Amino acid sequence: MENKNVIVLKTDIQSEQILRLISPLFDAHSAILKWSVDLEDCDKVLRVEGLKTISADGLAKSLQIEGIAAEELAD
Repeated sequence: MENKNVIVLKTDIQSEQILRLISPLFDAHSAILKWSVDLEDCDKVLRVEGLKTISADGLAKSLQIEGIAAEELAD
């Protein structure tokens, strides 16, 4: 089934508190199936698994509205 999309973004998310703040943004998005942030990684990597309808640009813009910088990491 190839209708899934995996997006990996470099972010400036620094704490669990910020994660709790943005959690509803991702949990409420019907096209996002699973997401996680690696706070231990120097790039604070956000990994999102979702339907093909979501895009890295769209996610980055949603985060920017919340005051979080994000950019897609190259493969």
